[in-house]
Amino acid sequence: MTKDNITLFKEELDEFHDLYGKRPIADNEGGMKSPHLFATFHTLRKLRPLLIIESGVWKGQGTWLMKKALPQVNLLSFDVDFGNLVYKDAEVNYVQNDIKNIPWDKMFEDNPKIKPEDTLLFLDDHQNFVERLIFLKNSPFKHIMFEDNYPSNQGDCLSPKKIRSGGSYVLDQDGDKSFHSVKPEEKMLFDSAVEEYIEFAPIFKKEKTRWGNPWSDYETPEAICEETDNYPLFKTESEINSYTWICYMKLK
Repeated sequence: MTKDNITLFKEELDEFHDLYGKRPIADNEGGMKSPHLFATFHTLRKLRPLLIIESGVWKGQGTWLMKKALPQVNLLSFDVDFGNLVYKDAEVNYVQNDIKNIPWDKMFEDNPKIKPEDTLLFLDDHQNFVERLIFLKNSPFKHIMFEDNYPSNQGDCLSPKKIRSGGSYVLDQDGDKSFHSVKPEEKMLFDSAVEEYIEFAPIFKKEKTRWGNPWSDYETPEAICEETDNYPLFKTESEINSYTWICYMKLK
């Protein structure tokens, strides 16, 4: 990350820090916290989509952030179970279904003012990204964010970061670990579908990761802030440890 990029991010951080202090859910355990919400905030302000399709809502903190970043955006929020929902926005359309079951081509045909290139698909649903890629290859979507982007030896889903590594990986379901390898055809599918891949930087880094190992174990962008930077809402252990390499992808 260049000094110019860090300066740009810090300008946005001032606004985001004030906004984050007004979040409706004080401790969004199990969902997005400041590092990933800021990456989302930055991406929305840069892309300016007319439509966001959110897959995986949890308590609703991400939904809140999306509407605060772009108040006029059309937002469709999907989940197979809204039992954990705390924050609900009256202007958001909530759909209890999986995104793969929706005829998206027809949706865009029926709404010609909104085009796929003006749409962001936000994946926060802990699903196998190879399976999502198969769906995406036959869908009109171009802009994707993937929130649960775990490195190879961590996390409960097959993420873009794991696929890009092309090697072995772990699936950890509440401590029940299974061991796998990325298949050559899975890596080829990723490379053939994804034109651009960007991992967002953490706001702060502690000496070690949330799992207690050094950051050098994982390819990670340089942190936006140094320890001396004054953003107290982002500095707690819970906030710093919520970072899992959230990424943006542009599809071919």
